[in-house]
Amino acid sequence: MKFVFLDFDGTYAEDGHVPAEHVAAVGAAQRNGHKVFLCTGRPLSGLGPRALQANFDGLVCAAGGYVQIGGTVLRDQRYSEALTRRALEVLDRYEGVYILEHPEYVCCTASGEARLRELFRTHTDMLDRLKVVDSLATVRPSKITVLFSDRPIREVAAEIGPEVRAMPGSVEDLGTVSGELQLSVVDKFGGIEAVLAHIGASPEAVVACGDGLNDLEMVERAGTGVAIAGGNPDVIAAADIVVPGPRELGLVTAFRQLGLIE
Repeated sequence: MKFVFLDFDGTYAEDGHVPAEHVAAVGAAQRNGHKVFLCTGRPLSGLGPRALQANFDGLVCAAGGYVQIGGTVLRDQRYSEALTRRALEVLDRYEGVYILEHPEYVCCTASGEARLRELFRTHTDMLDRLKVVDSLATVRPSKITVLFSDRPIREVAAEIGPEVRAMPGSVEDLGTVSGELQLSVVDKFGGIEAVLAHIGASPEAVVACGDGLNDLEMVERAGTGVAIAGGNPDVIAAADIVVPGPRELGLVTAFRQLGLIE
C-alpha cells in the first residue's frame, strides 16, 4: 500500500480546474488499495467543490499547518494574536494587499476588498468564501497570502520576525512583492508526518507529488518524490521522477509509472 500526497495548484489542478482524468486516477488508485491525500498550501476554506470531487482519504492544508482525516483534526497550527497584529502592522506600513487564511474562511477588510479582487486574476474560487470584516486583529490565520506590498515579500517577512518565512505564491504569483507568509515551524512534510503517525505508516511508503517550493520538503523526504515539469528547479532536482503538468494529465502518467493504476 502506498500513501499518496498531491499538491493542488500546478499538480492536481491548473488554475483551479481539476482534469476529470486526475479525479478518475485518484479513485482508481484507491480501488487498488492505496490511500490518496490532498496536500496543499491552500487553507481548508480555500478548497471548493471542484477541488474535492475526488473522495480523498484526508486533507493536509495550509502547507502542512492543518491536517484532517474524516471528522478528526490532527493538526491546526496558526498565528498567535500577537504575531497577527505584528504582521498586519508591517503589511499596512507597506500598503499591503492581503488575505488572512483561516480554516473556516479567508478574510480581508472592506478597505482592501476591491484591490484584492482586482489582483486575483486566477483561482478566483478562493474568493467564493471571502469574509469581509471590520478588524483582522483578533483573527488567528494559518497563513497570510500577500498579493502586493511596497517591499519584497522576503523583507516583509524579515521585519515581522523569525516566526514567519516568505514563500512564493502558489495561488497568485505577482513577483517579489507578493507571496505567502507561512509559519516557520510549518511545512508540508510535517503535515504528512501527522498523517503517518495517525495511521501507523512510514515515510518509505509515501509518494509525494508537487511543483512549488513549498513542496520541496515532502518531495525530498518521501519514499518516492514526483515533480512537475516546469516547476521549481530544486523540487525537480529532488524528485525521483518528473512528469508533465495537469494540462497533459501528468498525474495519470505518474500513477501508471509507479504501478498505482493500470
